[in-house]
Formats: sequence, C-alpha cells, structure tokens
Amino acid sequence: TPEDPNAWLVLAGYAINHELQVEETGIPAAREALLLRPEDPIALTLLGRGYALLEQDLLAERFYEQAIAANEEYGPVYFYFGLLRLAPPKRSCCLKLQ
Repeated sequence: TPEDPNAWLVLAGYAINHELQVEETGIPAAREALLLRPEDPIALTLLGRGYALLEQDLLAERFYEQAIAANEEYGPVYFYFGLLRLAPPKRSCCLKLQ
C-alpha cells in the first residue's frame, strides 16, 4: 500500500541495486519511504547510493552522514560511504579548455 514504507523501500532498493531508473524511480521511492518513516537509515542509505550513482557526491555524502546519525549500528552505510570516499576524484569540472 502507498502508506507502507517497506513497499517504497523495496521499490527503491530494486531500482538502485539494479541501476534502473535511479533518478525516475529509485530516489523518489526512497524519499517516500523517508517521509513515512523519518530518520530511517535504510532509506537514507538508499538515497545516498542513488545520488552516488548519479555522481552527485555531496548529496550522497550528506545522506550517508544522516544515516549514520540515525543509527550508527547500521553497517551497510559504512560500506557504501567507504566506496564513495575511495572513488577517484572527479576533476573534469576543474579542467579548462585552452
């Protein structure tokens, strides 16, 4: 049902885990879950993963930090946050065309 945060989490997880319609389906579904269950570390982690897939690293980092603040014992967030931190920096925005 639309009022069940678990249904939204399943939808968000599927889209993000399979990298299918992350922006169109995964992130909105994770946001719906978060509205229904504020400070849910699973929803926050899914949002972080979704934004990381979209290469919006600052947003991803913020959601991972919120997930840790919500429940510092939720292990998966540390894995995904670590992957984000270990990723090579994106420097294309800093290059100048000459």
